[in-house]
Order: sequence, then C-alpha cells, then structure tokens
Amino acid sequence: MATLEMMAIPVGVDVTQFSSDGLTFDYPSEALIAEFPDPETPAMAIIVETETDDDVQIDLTFEPLGEQTARERAETVYKAGADDDPNDQHVPPFPLMLGGLEGWRTRKLFYDGAVLVIDTTFVDTAGGRYAIELAAPPDVYAQYQWVLDLMLQTMAFA
Repeated sequence: MATLEMMAIPVGVDVTQFSSDGLTFDYPSEALIAEFPDPETPAMAIIVETETDDDVQIDLTFEPLGEQTARERAETVYKAGADDDPNDQHVPPFPLMLGGLEGWRTRKLFYDGAVLVIDTTFVDTAGGRYAIELAAPPDVYAQYQWVLDLMLQTMAFA
C-alpha cells in the first residue's frame, strides 16, 4: 500500500500549539492562523509566508459526519480530477493514526491551467469530521509538506 513519508521539521523552526474546542496541533510559530467561525462548518487556515508569491495555506474544516466515512471521502477526492500523472505522484487513500483516531490521507495532482498537488486528510471524531488540506504547486508542496506533517503528527482530539 502506498503512503507518504512524513517530512522532518527543519532545524531551528519554532513551533506553537493551537488549542480550541477539543482540537490541538502544533504549527510553525511564524505562521498566521485565520479562523472562519460558522456554526455548521467552522474552518481555519494556517498560512506560512514564503519568499515567493506562493504562500503556503493549509485549510482545516470541520463538518457534520454525513453519509460517507473518512475513508470514503478520501476515495472521492482521489477519484476526482485528471488521472494522468507522468511522474506517478498520486497516492491512493491510506490509513494513518491521528490523536488515537484513524484518519485517511490521499494525494493527487490536479491540472487546471497550473499543476497543483492536493494533499488531503480526513478524520472522523465523535462530533464530526475534520478535513485537513494542503494545495500548492509541486515545488512549494515539496518545500512545505513538513508543515502539514507537523500538524498531523501532533493532532489530538478531546
């Protein structure tokens, strides 16, 4: 089964812990957090400014569980979009543990005028589903995947 290798945190990076409403995770201290309160689907973005115009943004949304499981949502995301990937960077959904819960992660390249790497993880909790997504051009993704991995490795749910 294909998986993604978790990237190490670069030496010298300071981290801060986010904690709110039963969710905690670490993120780079230099990052900005923008919260979008919505009673039905609250969301936030973790934004890391880069030296280019391509700032890194990781979106985290919370949604009602609905009819699909986290695994089925990951499969839906994986099946969406173009299937042509000459560099074989698609990664089918695979399970991973997030704060003691099973999550499902997938990565897909999308071609929409520009190439984007879409790395998405879903995890079902007692109260709903979290979706965590990093979408970036391939070079930016390669440089900042560690930010997403840091969040996923330190995620906990109360």
